Amino acid sequence: MSHGYTANTAPPVLKQLLPMIVFAGLLMVFAADIGAQGTSVDTYIEIGNSFADQGKLEQAITQYDKAIDADPKNIPAHLQRGIAYARMGNYERAIKDFNTTIELDPRLAAAYYSRALLHERTGDSRKAIQDYTRTIEVDPDYYQAYYNRGILHYANEETEKAINDFVDAINLKPDYAKSFYNLGLAYRQKGADEMALDSYSSAIELNPRFIEAYFNRGRVNYDLDNLDEAVADYLKVIELDPNFINAYYSLGATYEWLKRHDDAIAQYERYIQMASPADSERVAFLKQQIQDIKDKKEKSKWRTEHPLFTDPDSEKTLNPELK
Repeated sequence: MSHGYTANTAPPVLKQLLPMIVFAGLLMVFAADIGAQGTSVDTYIEIGNSFADQGKLEQAITQYDKAIDADPKNIPAHLQRGIAYARMGNYERAIKDFNTTIELDPRLAAAYYSRALLHERTGDSRKAIQDYTRTIEVDPDYYQAYYNRGILHYANEETEKAINDFVDAINLKPDYAKSFYNLGLAYRQKGADEMALDSYSSAIELNPRFIEAYFNRGRVNYDLDNLDEAVADYLKVIELDPNFINAYYSLGATYEWLKRHDDAIAQYERYIQMASPADSERVAFLKQQIQDIKDKKEKSKWRTEHPLFTDPDSEKTLNPELK
């Protein structure tokens, strides 16, 4: 999962947005009167924030520069300029501003959180975890820090830590479906399938269009031999997104295990029709699987005519790695 920088990623400090009409009028006034009357630091920051909200990051940085020139220790200006630099991809300048912000105010959770996002963006999960942890120490109610730290722990296969973080995030914000979904992933990583099932179901209750939650719940239902429930989950995925190709494969596998051979073949063929060249290995597997199903159907007909014929191959022949 990706965490891009937006206006809402790290809560702006002292951000006071002006209505657009008023903002346009203020720009004309400031352009005319800046030499005569001067502009306050807070106004520079307000204008910078408005530019940032419009995606005009260079103009926003120009305003933050003016604020910092007027007040080199202004905390909001350094923080917001760092966020703007990060959004532009200038990570070196961004980290300098975040470091300065933290030096000026070591108790500002948003600064640690913003720096953690930057470390995560640049692939330094160790430093990201450290800064998410510092965010939580400063502000124990910062649920986003628990959530993002949980994702990193999950990626590092630190399953128990991930579970604890997602549970804490849920306790702080129980209406956030993605926390339940990621908790389901962590329980699945642990091998606690029943708890994963409950977590995916909770995510779906909060967001009935959560496609990935239906798909992963279907996989858990399949592994728990809740095959009818798995079919329902995969069908829901296809209803919500007919281009979700893996749902056709998984639905076919479930139909095959239910001995609904014609339905299984139909889903496998649908997958083959949609597959890209990169899926050639699985396509080859499915073509063989379809042929095997047809061969077994022919043997079944023969068994009806010749009762003494037996087919010892009665076990599931699906490749678990291709679910």
